[in-house]
Amino acid sequence: MLVYIHYKERITVVKNQTVYLEDIADIVMAESKKKEELLKFPIEINTSTSGIKIISALDIIQQLIVEYPDLHFDLLGKDGIIVEVVSKKIKGLKGRHIIALVVAWLIIFIGSGLAIMSFHADVSMPLVHRQIFHLLTGENEPHPLLLQIPYSLGIGLGMVIFFNHIGKIKKRQEPSPLEVEMFLYNQNVNKYLTKEASTKKDD
Repeated sequence: MLVYIHYKERITVVKNQTVYLEDIADIVMAESKKKEELLKFPIEINTSTSGIKIISALDIIQQLIVEYPDLHFDLLGKDGIIVEVVSKKIKGLKGRHIIALVVAWLIIFIGSGLAIMSFHADVSMPLVHRQIFHLLTGENEPHPLLLQIPYSLGIGLGMVIFFNHIGKIKKRQEPSPLEVEMFLYNQNVNKYLTKEASTKKDD
């Protein structure tokens, strides 16, 4: 009987938790009763210590062949599964997480403000506003608020539109640039961890 196994890229488990095949992979096969049995197959992995563990996809196949010699396994997906072992899963935000979030937000907010002000100083934006105001009205105004206020509001609105979020509401179905960058970052980290584990195993 043929069994298709599609491995997940990364999972998170609690310390000392038993990892089953259903936790790390999805399987497709004809016999439903045998499928339920396979999903509950325990995977040999040490979860007694916290940290990142890498399970080789071939090692899992080897374990399954020993237990089910009559089945034929077809491997799909990744060559290795990243298992992150944590002390306990965090449910909701705790006090220290909220404080860390506020501190990070303040740092990013202040840094962004300084970056924008530095840019405006470099390109002499106040002078540009005065010149545009003079071209439009013929008047020399040292503080052309009619231009500066809409311009300032436009910067904030433009960032909201660019990042595709207003609170929890998404303006468009496609991911925001930040979400794409986070996806690529996580993908590269997972590739690095899997490659490093494979290199150490070969050594």
